[in-house]
Amino acid sequence: SARTGAGVDAAIAAIAARREAMGSLAGRRAAQGRAWSAARLVESFGRVGAAALAPRIASVRNPFAGLGCLMEAAREAVHESLKNL
Repeated sequence: SARTGAGVDAAIAAIAARREAMGSLAGRRAAQGRAWSAARLVESFGRVGAAALAPRIASVRNPFAGLGCLMEAAREAVHESLKNL
């Protein structure tokens, strides 16, 4: 109640618990995104290519956001390097 303050502590505790749960969910989602991105890089560029590209993915907050652009740039670099063989 706003007048008596009854239930305020319970409400604050419920909000804190919800925030904590959301934080751990966000952490799990981020870890899952990084794992998916790493697997996708290995599929597309092999282990050596993935090892070279992984630091760029690790440095972004959302690994999905930059993966497409990074993969396109990597493909172009691979094709360019193959021209010199």
